[in-house]
Amino acid sequence: EKHCNFFINKGNARFEDMKKLIDFVSKSVFEKTGIKSVNFAEKLLSRMQVATVPGIAFGNDQSIRISYATSLPVIKEGLDRLEEFCRAH
Repeated sequence: EKHCNFFINKGNARFEDMKKLIDFVSKSVFEKTGIKSVNFAEKLLSRMQVATVPGIAFGNDQSIRISYATSLPVIKEGLDRLEEFCRAH
């Protein structure tokens, strides 16, 4: 299934897929808008109810961290919301 220009392979979210997602977010939002990671994470949470960790906590203010320690349906819903948010910005 395709999300944000990457695939979740046969029901399993893989590290490589999550890396592709982060790269997509970085290129499509952070680089184009100059938004900082805390601001991005706050807007994503308030507008789309998707929680992420701002990348500044790990030394990169143009990234976010995403946990995929949940069920695949929850991951898919979160990715759909993230994609919608990215496309609106």
